[in-house]
Amino acid sequence: MDTDLTATTFRKTMFKTMDKAIGGEPVTILYRGVPLMLFSKQTAPSKLERAVKRNALVVDPDAIIHTGAELQEELETKWKQEDSHL
Repeated sequence: MDTDLTATTFRKTMFKTMDKAIGGEPVTILYRGVPLMLFSKQTAPSKLERAVKRNALVVDPDAIIHTGAELQEELETKWKQEDSHL
């Protein structure tokens, strides 16, 4: 579980916080509105662990998977027309 601290709190608890980071717990320090990560290079989290979950789809995912055959044909026709200009 990540620890979130302000810069002032980090300054007050610096050594305890660094011990947490050494122990493998990533620490986020908010300084001037910018989040900074503190973690041990030996136990650094992977890119996947640092990834931020984002809701990128504006539609229901099932609507994408279960599209109608009519829409599929319409899209493929349009794509073929656009690809013919390449």
